[in-house]
Amino acid sequence: MTVDNSVEQEIKDYFTQKGIKFSDNSSSYEQLDFTINNKNGQPAFHLDVKEKRQKYNLNLDFCSLKIE
Repeated sequence: MTVDNSVEQEIKDYFTQKGIKFSDNSSSYEQLDFTINNKNGQPAFHLDVKEKRQKYNLNLDFCSLKIE
């Protein structure tokens, strides 16, 4: 059984493999996920990653709604 990596993890792995200096802010709700730094260690590019999630099941057959 294989485990699919998240897009965030794949980006982290890629940056690491290519020697790209970056800051990982993916656990923050207030900052963009990644900051790519230039050769001097200064922020040069910001990247926010969004993954599609499974659609919600909106089937309401399991309950009865009474609207008055």
